[in-house]
Amino acid sequence: MTDVPFGVNAKNMLKRIAAALILVAAVSFLAFFLVRDKSGRSTNRDFIAYWAAGQCLVRGQNPYDAATVFALQKSVGLQQRKPQIMRNPPSALILTLPLGLMDAKPAILLWSLAIIASIVISIRLIWILHGRRSDRLHLIGYTFAPVLMCVPTGQTSAFILLGMALFLYWHERRPLLAGAALALCALKPHLFFPFWLVLLVWSLNRKAHRVVLGAVLGVVI
Repeated sequence: MTDVPFGVNAKNMLKRIAAALILVAAVSFLAFFLVRDKSGRSTNRDFIAYWAAGQCLVRGQNPYDAATVFALQKSVGLQQRKPQIMRNPPSALILTLPLGLMDAKPAILLWSLAIIASIVISIRLIWILHGRRSDRLHLIGYTFAPVLMCVPTGQTSAFILLGMALFLYWHERRPLLAGAALALCALKPHLFFPFWLVLLVWSLNRKAHRVVLGAVLGVVI
């Protein structure tokens, strides 16, 4: 067993503490900004469509009904003249369900944190898939324009990225879970039409039927 110098351990510990403090500070700032925001910006984002869908789902109403959705959104300060209706298929409702259990302000905090967590996990998995390079170039991924836009707009693209990253990470060792992760990509299935075809051919060629089974089960559940 090789002994690790105390200085190396201390340095790694300091890095982890610094990263934790930065994360706590960022989350605290995000929470303060979202909860204290009175300008109406938070209700004029993609998030409000998912929040209204969750509210309708909990109340037994149609999350795709324009009049019902518009009334909910106006009640929390929507300034637009048209409702923002969720354009994702019904399989996306599982993500909106928790939002239906809370008011708009705590819901937007939860939604934003889920997006940030998805981005962080995805970039971490991509770094692992590329051999855990020591140059830390993967951190540039956080500056990619679409990534930066996901949080302020409340888009579901971060969840789709997580689904694809998990699939690539698991497809060899845990094919069933890898397939289930693709259910997140079904949030916008039209973007992945070529991928679905390639996945089907690949699974038949490799006899990786558990991947397809996992994908089907994930969407159905």
